[in-house]
Amino acid sequence: KTTSMPYQLTSCPTPNTSYYVYVRAICDENNKGEWSNPCAFGTTCEAISAGAFGVEQFAAATAIDCWSVGMRDGGTSSNAPKVASGKLVISNTAATDGAYAIMPTLDIDSINRLQISFDAHGGTNAAYLRELTVGVITNPSDLSTFVKMVTLSLPLVSSNSANGDHYTVRFNDYVVGYNGYYGKRIMFLSESGSLQN
Repeated sequence: KTTSMPYQLTSCPTPNTSYYVYVRAICDENNKGEWSNPCAFGTTCEAISAGAFGVEQFAAATAIDCWSVGMRDGGTSSNAPKVASGKLVISNTAATDGAYAIMPTLDIDSINRLQISFDAHGGTNAAYLRELTVGVITNPSDLSTFVKMVTLSLPLVSSNSANGDHYTVRFNDYVVGYNGYYGKRIMFLSESGSLQN
């Protein structure tokens, strides 16, 4: 209950949480207005410390908490990154362009002291490119701020349930990001297109 407008929260809401706010007027105990329709908002994720990140465990659900995912061409393709069988799946076909997944913000001074290790494979279709580009992005809302560190050629596998090969990417060569700002998020980009024979 408050008499001040606008009302400002005095304690911080929980990060990465959805909230619904309802309001109504109360003139006195016997004279109360109807509750409003809900107004929804969500809080952003907290930056994570690199040492605490450890191994990302994806739940069986399709939501990827605190990761930014999408298609470079802005499409809403069914190939946009998702979670399947507890693994992050970033896939493309010749008809789609650039599925990407961006990790949560890292609470660090400099990303060039970090490395990331993961298992990956290029799928079961030999006709498609099997490349994964890994780098650093300054602003996840602006893909032009992406700085490529390495492009990996992924192995063809006979089954999508395979683990693939193990990779380690170091960021010691990362100097500066877009417009002189240092990026604090690691991005994975699956290039589109078909292989040329």
